[in-house]
Amino acid sequence: MYETLWPPSSSIPSVDEIGVVHHFFWTVQDEQFDPDIRQWLLTGFHKLPAAFAKWNLSLRTRIIQRIAQTGEGHRWLVHLTTLLIEALLTHPIYGVNKQRCGWNWLDIYPGIPPPDEQTRYPDLLAHAANPSTTT
Repeated sequence: MYETLWPPSSSIPSVDEIGVVHHFFWTVQDEQFDPDIRQWLLTGFHKLPAAFAKWNLSLRTRIIQRIAQTGEGHRWLVHLTTLLIEALLTHPIYGVNKQRCGWNWLDIYPGIPPPDEQTRYPDLLAHAANPSTTT
């Protein structure tokens, strides 16, 4: 699916370099993520024809264009695209934006200070839930 939304090109980072599939599953498995949206996103994939991934880019693109014409389909694609952009801009410590490909491509600099093993999102949540623990 993501290769259809973000087709391969020598001038942009690839879906694999961005790590968007990893980011998608990491996000929807987060306990803080809305379970209804999680189910809705996953159900959207199940609505695709079983052979979708094997079809050529042109045919997959036509299917995506049809999906985008419906309100629910458009919202689903917007969510998928948002997750792609998040992965493109997120710090590599989260397993995405490999070798800072998104930052390099967009010629941007990340926030300072960057997260480290003690200040990553899951660790901050754990600390917030139990402030007496030290990191």
